[in-house]
Amino acid sequence: MIERESEGAGFVLFSMGDDFVIRQATPRDVGEVSSVLTEVAGWLESRGQKLWVADELSPEKIQSEVTAGLYWITARGDEIVGCLRYQDADPEYWDDVPHEDSSFVHRVAVRRKYAGKGLARKMIEWAKNRARDEGKRFLRLDCADRPKLREVYEKMGFIFHSVKRRSPYNVIRYEFDLNKLD
Repeated sequence: MIERESEGAGFVLFSMGDDFVIRQATPRDVGEVSSVLTEVAGWLESRGQKLWVADELSPEKIQSEVTAGLYWITARGDEIVGCLRYQDADPEYWDDVPHEDSSFVHRVAVRRKYAGKGLARKMIEWAKNRARDEGKRFLRLDCADRPKLREVYEKMGFIFHSVKRRSPYNVIRYEFDLNKLD
């Protein structure tokens, strides 16, 4: 269960249990957000599953997105252990659907030492609840065409929407109907 804990200092803090919280990233978090993304990208590449280009994960490249309030972080105490990008519009990957009824998540990442603890699932559950609370009908995401990754999202209740060509590769698009939340 994810519960609103407090508001203030420019962000909202949600408790995820087990001493983990999710909060909006601030400009002072840019280096750590970049570090989490780079760590996960490096791990995936070492397994032959390149996902993100390291250059696009540098603090300089994500600074404007963090400053705009798009990144949310999962933290345990002072340690940032995961992040995701949450946005109300996605003209790059979802240009063919109405954005008024949707929110979108990208770059869900958890540091390797915290992998397998259900944090990514809790982060996605937080995003589902946030989108529903904002009056949205769908939470949408896209991913690489990898069977195990697709299975993860399908187990979270996401339904295949379509394939979108984004040169030089295809992305698999999924949506979750927020009317299905309890």
